[in-house]
Amino acid sequence: MKFALVENLKKEAEKGLKGLCPICQQPVIAKCGKYKINHWAHKSLAHCDNWWENETEWHRQWKNIFPLEWQEIIAFDEKTGEKHIADIKTNGDMVVEFQHSNISEEERISREKFYKNMIWIVDGTRRKRDFAHFLEAFEYCSIWRTGQKSSLYVLECGYSYLPKEWQSSNVPVLFDFKGLLDRNEEEYDNDPLREPLWCLLPVRGNNINVLFEFDRSKLVEMIQGGGFVFKYDVIIKGINQAIRYRNMRRRYGYYY
Repeated sequence: MKFALVENLKKEAEKGLKGLCPICQQPVIAKCGKYKINHWAHKSLAHCDNWWENETEWHRQWKNIFPLEWQEIIAFDEKTGEKHIADIKTNGDMVVEFQHSNISEEERISREKFYKNMIWIVDGTRRKRDFAHFLEAFEYCSIWRTGQKSSLYVLECGYSYLPKEWQSSNVPVLFDFKGLLDRNEEEYDNDPLREPLWCLLPVRGNNINVLFEFDRSKLVEMIQGGGFVFKYDVIIKGINQAIRYRNMRRRYGYYY
């Protein structure tokens, strides 16, 4: 947790500070060591928000891109009384959740139903094989661009190339295959496919998925500008046209 309430003000963790959790109002302690980023921790091992995960430097790097007043905002359901801390909640009530650790399908579905207007940004470097599997889609021509200048791609047999826990998501999922690897030259292979964010859209067909290639800065500009909107009916129409055209070319022996 980046923020706690200290004398009713949101404060970042500093050595010696004590505060209250903004959700459960229980005491939290500032943890400021050499090996982990500064954070607040509950005195009790039982966490008040069971969706919360230990924050990594990757989380913090992403959060700090956005305004402080959007970070760690309590989202509250007036009907049920349920509340959770959203990583980012914009002025337009869109939630951005950064996910590093493993997540169950049950929890993913629960979060998507609770937040509704949300996107995921997933650390694609947590498991080293995830990016290698994604590269295989390009090597085997299982992913292709829908137009010469288009940022939309059709991914065939997506279950083979993307982490399976995200493929049935009902909201956009953006994979960050770069993460913090650029800080470690031995691990970072400088592959250009790591640089963009690859957005898995909640648009599916017969054995296909749809991906959108995002420039990182443009994604941030879009979110800060008020939202993250896709016209899915237009996308589906364009995808169907691209598939028909590709199938026609294949019929006449043109595979690329």
